[in-house]
Amino acid sequence: CAILFSAGMPIYIAYSIGGLIILLFCIGFPLSQLATLFFDSLNSFILLSGPLFVLAGNLMVRSGISEPLVKLLGSFVAWIPGGLAVGSIVACTFIGSLTGAVSATLASVGLIMFPAMVAAGYGRGYSAGVLCCASPLGILIPPSIVAIVFGYLTEASIAELFIAGILPGVLMMILLCVTAVLIAKRKAFHRGPAVRWSEIGRFTIQALPGLFLPVFILGGIYGGIFTPTEAAAVACVYTFVVGLFLKGRGVWEISRVSLTETVRITSVIYMLLVGGFLLGKSFLLVGI
Repeated sequence: CAILFSAGMPIYIAYSIGGLIILLFCIGFPLSQLATLFFDSLNSFILLSGPLFVLAGNLMVRSGISEPLVKLLGSFVAWIPGGLAVGSIVACTFIGSLTGAVSATLASVGLIMFPAMVAAGYGRGYSAGVLCCASPLGILIPPSIVAIVFGYLTEASIAELFIAGILPGVLMMILLCVTAVLIAKRKAFHRGPAVRWSEIGRFTIQALPGLFLPVFILGGIYGGIFTPTEAAAVACVYTFVVGLFLKGRGVWEISRVSLTETVRITSVIYMLLVGGFLLGKSFLLVGI
């Protein structure tokens, strides 16, 4: 594996080839059973929730459900020093918790907040840095794809892992917001105008479809109504129906693009998972 890493091979290929070399040549593992080994490493009802949550997030972003959410969250902090940066951090945390995909979060929040920060004089580099630091926060706050994979590998409770990620995720969000405020004071960024309550009320009404989604997901899981995988399926149906209602036309194109992006994102995760499973299996059989 170290040689393959040094040669610049992707991680999943290095893991897979390293594991296959040990299994085939050191252990004499039957070649006919490799396909079964590949299948067994991914044949899990729990793992199915990963792509479903990512699909729900992509549908939400591309159908426009997330845009009012970003505006609503940004409107509450627009008046404080570095308000646009703080709003971007809060929006990334909330949207990231719904999508479970960093790329979808960055696209959703960045398309709205990046031009606003640049126009306010924040600088392109700083604005991009804020978004890149805040977008991965959704990995901690449920529903987290990382928590799902970790729970599958360790046979831990997915619901308990979701709960365990809330406090660290919120704490990191607060620390990033404090940092953004301190930088804004040091660099004397202009404060944005306070948003009128009538505007906030309008944003709230527009954001209601997105605000109800975490209630369905987390409320259903912690209330014992359905499992995380079933919650992910419900989230997909909900975002598709709401997106159909909001968009009307073009929903099938949105679905096609969302499905393609979901396959692209989750295939990377699952290829890493298969490679790690093969390498771990080979180590186990060798006795390392």
